[in-house]
Formats: sequence, structure tokens, C-alpha cells
Amino acid sequence: GGIVDQTRTINFETVADVKVVNGVSPYSGNNYSVLLNGSTDYLTFNPGTTFQFGSSIDFTIEMWIYPTTTLTTQYLIDMRTAAASNGFALAYGPNVSGRLTWYNQSGNLITENAAYTKIGQWNHIAYVRYNNVGRLLINGVMVNISVADTTNYNNTNTTAYIGSRFDQNSTV
Repeated sequence: GGIVDQTRTINFETVADVKVVNGVSPYSGNNYSVLLNGSTDYLTFNPGTTFQFGSSIDFTIEMWIYPTTTLTTQYLIDMRTAAASNGFALAYGPNVSGRLTWYNQSGNLITENAAYTKIGQWNHIAYVRYNNVGRLLINGVMVNISVADTTNYNNTNTTAYIGSRFDQNSTV
């Protein structure tokens, strides 16, 4: 199956039994979310050049999540082809003390310093790089000190993952 984003610019391919659920969203009205089963469901897409930020371009990666547990590490988005590639990943779970972590090719760049992410409710999360400074925000609150980020995010991979690590070892 497949899902097309609202702008009709990115086509997401579903793996396993991904469910699109109407009315289950942090927004009111006729909005949708994706329900992943926590073990085998995830989305893939071809990022093209959309996510090539280089070493100095300002960018924001943001999403809404509704965590139900911290028992497994959950990769929310992974743009890497290997742990040390020119992409990035955003993960949550016990391997990072139940906290949100932004990864670059050198490892974890920034981890939330307290458990701001709430279980059983919608959380808005974002990683923002502005003027070569990276910040991790949860529900509008910066959750750690800001860090220097001049990482060269020029990944050229043709497959990116939502809800899975690049090698499918840790899914949502």
C-alpha cells in the first residue's frame, strides 16, 4: 500500500499492516494519523534532495507522536544508510533512558535531559538547527542545552524510514 502526503510531493510505502486512522490525531476534525504496531510496521519513502541540508542550512524536523510505552527503542525517523552515514535519526526509548535523542553520523548529538515526553498522550517533538545551533524541543519546551551542529547532512540514500531504524533492527 501507499500513503501520499498532503502536498502530494512524497509517497510513503507501507510495510506490514500499517493502519491509517481517521479522527485519531492531535488536531480536531477530519484528520488522520498512522498507527504502527510496535514491531513490524513502518513507512518508507525516497527523500530525494528534500532532506539534504549540508553543514549550514537551517532546518526543522518535527512530528507528533503518541507513545504508549518506553519498553522498546523506537526510531521515529531514520535518514541513514548506516550508523555513521551522512543522515540523521530521531529515537525514543530505553536505550536512551526513555528519552528522545537526535543522532548524526558521529552518534547521539543531543538527548533530552529529563523525561518531558508524556506516555499516553500526543507530544509535539522537533529538532531545530538554526545558525549552526541544534535544539531539541518537546511540546514547545527546549529540553536540553543547545549544541553546536555543523554536521554535513548530505545523505544520498534512496530510502528513508518512519517508525524503523535503517536496518529494521528497532521498529516503533
